[in-house]
Amino acid sequence: MKIIRNSNLEQLPCVVTIGNFDGVHLGHQTLLAEVKKRAHVLKLESAVITFEPNPKDYFSQNKPQTRISSLREKIELFNEIKIDRVHIIKFNQEFSKVTANEFISILIKKLKVKEIVVGEDFCFGMGRKGSIKQLSESSMELNIKNKILIDGKRISSTLIRNLLANDKLDEANKYIGRPYSISGKVVHGEKKRKKDWFSYCKYPYAA
Repeated sequence: MKIIRNSNLEQLPCVVTIGNFDGVHLGHQTLLAEVKKRAHVLKLESAVITFEPNPKDYFSQNKPQTRISSLREKIELFNEIKIDRVHIIKFNQEFSKVTANEFISILIKKLKVKEIVVGEDFCFGMGRKGSIKQLSESSMELNIKNKILIDGKRISSTLIRNLLANDKLDEANKYIGRPYSISGKVVHGEKKRKKDWFSYCKYPYAA
């Protein structure tokens, strides 16, 4: 799987889906499966566009939301699904001003998107003003997937985040589609316990 951080590099033609994909839950997995299927049929690359940081976090930096999965975890999950390439777009002040039409132009001219797979409530571009209607008027084939419901509830990252916050792990797992896990980076401390251990080994009867 290729990881691409520069949207100015021209690519091979592809089928793409776009989103934050926090948690890569069953709803996301439906979009990704459709991208894989359509890419296979059309003999194109399968691609994902995601953002770092999450746009919601960018616009509320004083109160970022709790993430279900880190960027690294998302990339690992995309790789497991065997997506061909992942475009990571740095969401900053400059990108936040990209209009819907400008974004469509990037998709078509730079990323060579031939078909786009999105949910029925997909919005994009500056101020989230870009609509499904605009996508349908572009040269890209538009593939709209309906909302995924379980027990009458729409699967969403917000729903799963709330379940985890309220210790409803089993219910959250049902919407994620796999056991929830947390990963992190090991940070070395001052190694005081290590020093204490060596002191004890050298002088086991001291003190």
